[in-house]
Amino acid sequence: MTKVLFPRIWINFNIIIYSSFMSIAVIGIIYGNAIKSNFYFLRIWEYQNILILLLGIPFLFLQTKANLPNFLDENVSNKQRFLNPVLIGAAFGILDVFVIKYLMHPEPYTELPPFLQPFPYSIFLYSSGAFEIEVFYRLIP
Repeated sequence: MTKVLFPRIWINFNIIIYSSFMSIAVIGIIYGNAIKSNFYFLRIWEYQNILILLLGIPFLFLQTKANLPNFLDENVSNKQRFLNPVLIGAAFGILDVFVIKYLMHPEPYTELPPFLQPFPYSIFLYSSGAFEIEVFYRLIP
């Protein structure tokens, strides 16, 4: 009986996590539209992106059958889930800023460069972009 019930719990939990990432993307769209008149190079998601991300929901039901780990699977340690991606992301971010700032554009900036987005909007934009990449390159084969 637990074998039948256990996957349903994970599917419901995966849907809750998926919905929370979708809500971050929607909040980012609303926030970006609210501040777009203040910034010249602001990149804003469209609502069509949310509709495209909805394509990943049916694949949540196939995630366990395809031997993909659930979003918060017990077999994946917190170090693998949180620390390693943060360290790798920070290393790529530092390298990216170094290359663009020092190698490609050595003179000082007078305004926000187009490859950066204003804080705290950048949290919503880059989180939504990472979620989109995860959906289309990992969840949907």
